[in-house]
Amino acid sequence: MSAALRREIRVRRLVARAYPDPFLENLPPAGALPPLAKGRIPLGKLVFGQVVSLEIGLRGTARNILVCGPTGTGKTNFLRQHLLAASGQAIIVVFDRKGDLESVAGYAQDGEVVVLDRQDVKLALLQVIPGMEEDDFIALITEVLAQNLHLMASRRLISDSLYLLFRRKNQGQARVSINDLIELVERIRVDPVSRLGQYREAVLFALKDLSRRSGGILDHTESNFLHEVFSRPRTFIIRAGSIPVDHLAVVVSLFYMFIYERRRLSRQTQPPVMIVVDDALPIATGSMEWETEGARNPIATWSFHGRSFNIGLVVSVQNFSPISPALCNNADTLVWLGSSGEDAAAVARHMNLNHDQSQELQGLPVGQAIVLARSVWPYAVRAWIREVR
Repeated sequence: MSAALRREIRVRRLVARAYPDPFLENLPPAGALPPLAKGRIPLGKLVFGQVVSLEIGLRGTARNILVCGPTGTGKTNFLRQHLLAASGQAIIVVFDRKGDLESVAGYAQDGEVVVLDRQDVKLALLQVIPGMEEDDFIALITEVLAQNLHLMASRRLISDSLYLLFRRKNQGQARVSINDLIELVERIRVDPVSRLGQYREAVLFALKDLSRRSGGILDHTESNFLHEVFSRPRTFIIRAGSIPVDHLAVVVSLFYMFIYERRRLSRQTQPPVMIVVDDALPIATGSMEWETEGARNPIATWSFHGRSFNIGLVVSVQNFSPISPALCNNADTLVWLGSSGEDAAAVARHMNLNHDQSQELQGLPVGQAIVLARSVWPYAVRAWIREVR
């Protein structure tokens, strides 16, 4: 560190001590942050005038971002900022559960933002990703269904059924769908009160419920929808309010799995990709005990590996404590918009805050946030989030 830089930091800290804000001493040195511009995701303007932002341009890097705060604190407003800054600069897929994010289409240029209803989303759940080994695909689909549909005890039944189904396909049967899997499991003859019978009934109920209540999104035997979505930089906003949250987790997993595996196989990293899920707590949930036993949330796993291929995950949640520890540890940026109790204590530990800074986490005014953006600065800072309607 140069003498001039040390002197600058010392002066700024002396100035910071004259203010009551315990976060002022955390401010980065002057000139360390890029200006706000198209292709940069703003995290707020600091007291000394710097704009904390993340680059998400065509040469930028997608980041994993957690946005936490109860209803009314500004999570959706923050997500709007991200979508506006990144529009046209990355491939963005937004799952909008509350219908509050599609308004960004009014700010975008023609063709940059595409709003889709549920019936517009056409996915083939059992269509093998081009270039991927069939056995690897079966293993991944088994984990996605088992984790998101709470069928961990039925993993072997799902896996064996998928292997049999794909064996028949390879012997000349047409492409397979979720309905073919349901039909195959229904043919299993077993005592319904036995353990295997209970596993079978659980799988049948979950798969039938998935097929019926997802509105046919996953029932296709073949689809080029995902290829079209990830073909060039655009923003797709999917109206997901009518999709049950467990089923939405399967849909989100398919999007993430497809782009991750395609990039892993081709070694591509451009353009950046962002998967955005508003009100995502059921999708992001996990626990240290659960994950220690090997039950890893698939989305948390991809959030770790996806960084190597320029894939970022942005999720907004109301509570920090229930989030998967693996997902928390792989989030480059945490935006805290306020809460109290154990949630605030958990965030304080995660951000490595001192006592005075921890007290600031509770009762934040609307429009303010405490932000930890590791790629920009190693310490938490106070940010002001401008309103976007």
